[in-house]
Amino acid sequence: MRTARVRGGWAWVMAATDDDIPEDELLDLRTWLVALGRLEALLSHQPDAVHLARALRQAFHLAQLAPGPIRRVLTPACREEEFERLVDTGELERAARLLVPPGLPITVLKTSPAHTVVLRADAFDAAGTWVSADPAAALLGAWFSCSVAAGQALIESAMAPMEGPHRSRRETHPLPSRH
Repeated sequence: MRTARVRGGWAWVMAATDDDIPEDELLDLRTWLVALGRLEALLSHQPDAVHLARALRQAFHLAQLAPGPIRRVLTPACREEEFERLVDTGELERAARLLVPPGLPITVLKTSPAHTVVLRADAFDAAGTWVSADPAAALLGAWFSCSVAAGQALIESAMAPMEGPHRSRRETHPLPSRH
């Protein structure tokens, strides 16, 4: 899947494979986090099947367009064709499970009437938790909150080098006073 600029916004354009997206066409971190915020709006109310299917599709595309380091960790466990087939046939829980990349620890707690899902992205020391009556919504919500946590961790790691060594160097070497 690729994006192409069209009048009034962005459009999805099919690529030969999901891996064909060049690094320079991935979303920047800020834009990606804003798009995740829109996804949260869909999830914040108990979504019906139509809204949940729309949110799953958006999450799949956001995983494909995630900034490089996040994309390498959050790449879905299936190809787009398989994912779309599952969503189209109403197998939303199965589609949500395939949104979660293989190798990411996932915990599902079923307590009537809710499902609590915890998803960890250890590469970013990030975790996400979501509770919903619908298991597919709980999986998608955990993916969402883990993705946001990974994005925040990426921002913090980028900011850390700017704060540490430079600040201490200035504090230990004050400017000479004029007397």
